[in-house]
Amino acid sequence: MNWSHAERIADAVLYEGYLLYPYRPAALKNRRRWTFGVLCPPAFCRRASTGDRSDSRTECLVEGDGATSLAARVRFLQLLEPSAAEREITLDELSLERLSERPEERSFRFPPLEGVVRMDAIAVEDGLYRLRLSVANLTPFAAGEREDAMASSLLSCHSVLGARGGRFVSLTDPPQAWVVHAERCENVGTWPVLVGDQERSLLLSSPIILPDFPQVAPESPGD
Repeated sequence: MNWSHAERIADAVLYEGYLLYPYRPAALKNRRRWTFGVLCPPAFCRRASTGDRSDSRTECLVEGDGATSLAARVRFLQLLEPSAAEREITLDELSLERLSERPEERSFRFPPLEGVVRMDAIAVEDGLYRLRLSVANLTPFAAGEREDAMASSLLSCHSVLGARGGRFVSLTDPPQAWVVHAERCENVGTWPVLVGDQERSLLLSSPIILPDFPQVAPESPGD
């Protein structure tokens, strides 16, 4: 799978809220850092009224058969003052048949962060599957404000999925025959869009709404 087709736009998503903050500190919407792609510790989410979540869910459609294989890369930043570290959890290629029989689950730990990634699939009709990828932050958290919780949070969390022997279906503009299936996909904290070339073999599950096949603006001088 040629992940390079998705890497530049995925990196832009990864660092959007980190490098460009704050845009205008006086603006109310910019007074709180990390406003998207944040998965906070579950204990903080239960106590706080900030609207933050500890997990996300991506559901998308894949055109293929049982032999079609899927792989995923979950990416986020971990705040390590005064900087941040890139983190990635990789789910190696698994067939849709295998994912339909039992979920693939991968725990991860980047102290103090702890979490789990889970991927499964279900056949919705002949030649079409619904794929689900969930990410959960399981990091313990004693007490504190939102800024305190950031060191125990997954920041700018997103994922890139690749298909071999199959193709992803646009949820923005699905084929008419599959509109109902597209509408049944439930995405929480993410929005899946096609990326790369027109082969439809790559999908970016972004914490911000993007169009299919997004591009980095040509006036951007570098990474």
